[in-house]
Amino acid sequence: MKTREVCIIGNGISAYYFLFSLINKNINFNIDITWIYSSNTFTRVDDKIWPIISLNGISKGFNALGDNLYDSFHCFSKYQGKYSYATSLKQYCFFKEENSESKDKFLRRHNSISGFEFGNDNYNGAVLESYFVKPWFFFNEIDLLLQKQKNIKIKKLNQLVVDVNEGPAGHNVVFHNNSVLKTRNLFIFSGTGSKFLPINFYLGSKTQRNKNSYGKIYEIQNINLKTEPFILSDEKQNIIYDGKSTIQTNISPIEKDSYLADLFHAQFGLLFGKDYDVYLGARDKGPKRLPQIYIDNYDGRFIFKLSGLYKNAWTIALKEVIKVVDIWIDKKV
Repeated sequence: MKTREVCIIGNGISAYYFLFSLINKNINFNIDITWIYSSNTFTRVDDKIWPIISLNGISKGFNALGDNLYDSFHCFSKYQGKYSYATSLKQYCFFKEENSESKDKFLRRHNSISGFEFGNDNYNGAVLESYFVKPWFFFNEIDLLLQKQKNIKIKKLNQLVVDVNEGPAGHNVVFHNNSVLKTRNLFIFSGTGSKFLPINFYLGSKTQRNKNSYGKIYEIQNINLKTEPFILSDEKQNIIYDGKSTIQTNISPIEKDSYLADLFHAQFGLLFGKDYDVYLGARDKGPKRLPQIYIDNYDGRFIFKLSGLYKNAWTIALKEVIKVVDIWIDKKV
């Protein structure tokens, strides 16, 4: 069989979706992959943090981002919802009756306010069918599947990329020690490293760059609520219970004014009554929260670049990567 050489930059969810897509395609050629990432400088979001996969009031026909998110959610449901690392559950979105402005904002997102029962009480808001993911299960599963692929070989390079440019025979990947790797097929999933590289790897301008967004997640273990898994949400805060023994939330343990923490307390007891762990994450945020996508195929070479996914890497990345893998396979580069 013929062999195609490929270079991947990045080892976050987008890169793993690329490998997931290759594994699930009936490919009649060999693939030699050079996989480049920098585990010390530009690390992926901590794989202990559970992302929430939810429409959360998103519908089509309002703007490009909303259309993308809507289609991406259904893509995730189709391709990932059946796996054990993705848990389907109810997301309870609570409406706090504060003023007409908050009511209008909730209605713009959810279209209506309905009554629902949670625990021992009745509330107003909306109930969604959503998912949450335990990322390390997904990453481990792909790593194990790759070991079984006879036509996919991978060489990993833990090095810092400082530039990407064009050469006469393809793309040049320049490392911090000035060494250069040449490739005809380049897939860039650069994450938080995007903003530090020249014009975001072919995209944007010197002033319209991606930004890094930082956050903390708090995890409480060894609890048993004797309920099915759930997500509690208000405008900015979430509490996820995995249905087994663990909760994750973005509510700080020193938060003095939290509607969700008070609600949780009323139903189950104090949210932070035990020790907790803290996980940190930095996400790549594109201008106006839009993903940055670049694809080109010319002179016997191929390049795809995806960045700026912000909170939507687990959905938008899957949809975009599935599309580009189909294009790349057909181009036969």
